[in-house]
Amino acid sequence: MTVSRRTVLAALPLIAVAARAEPDAKARLVAAYPQFLERATADAILWRDGTTMAWDDGRSKTFDEKLAHASLADQMSLIYPRAFPVAAPDDDPGRFRNLAFFRKMYGATATDVRRNLVPVPWRIGDCRAALTFTSVNGVAAAAAKIVAELAALPAPLHQFVVPPSGSFAWRPIAGTKTLSAHAFGIAVDINAAHADYWRWKNGWRNRIPAAIVEVFERHGFIWGGKWHHVDTMHFEYRPELLG
Repeated sequence: MTVSRRTVLAALPLIAVAARAEPDAKARLVAAYPQFLERATADAILWRDGTTMAWDDGRSKTFDEKLAHASLADQMSLIYPRAFPVAAPDDDPGRFRNLAFFRKMYGATATDVRRNLVPVPWRIGDCRAALTFTSVNGVAAAAAKIVAELAALPAPLHQFVVPPSGSFAWRPIAGTKTLSAHAFGIAVDINAAHADYWRWKNGWRNRIPAAIVEVFERHGFIWGGKWHHVDTMHFEYRPELLG
């Protein structure tokens, strides 16, 4: 029996919700950030500095409300698929971000974030650019390893990652007032000339080869090509979703 792509994708959100029990989601979050997080309780995450952060806010939200005001439970509520490529209706694993969590970890203001930014040479093929990433959680070190592995890929693949389209930028997500992952120095956009983006109204499609995505994922970066609201140039450091 042949199963259509539409049938498979329509079933994915239900599978994702069922596949991750709440205790597992908490454990994944704590394990992903051992420098900052100590342990989880029934209803909270405990930081190593003694701060307690509520796991859930008890609110019933629409998809857009979760984008703007995600709890930690919302942040961990969608499974990031390792298959290539996968996108499902309103299944954007990684787009729900609890901003209090990221502000506390990476910096509450642009000035705070900039204190931990370091340059990472983007030397791939003939490209000699440099991008900035936060050193917090080893993000810049991971980015440097990614660059080395991308540079070692066959030369025809280099066009997809050079020139890069940017990394740190203290700005909101396009069309919103919510801070982007770029604001924390944990995201990078590769060559926009080969990218597809949902706001460009060209439907869901992808032109980025799997080999490139696999390099980023090995080092803790998720890919916007696995979102229903596709953004194939975008990668961000989110190891809690890859554990």
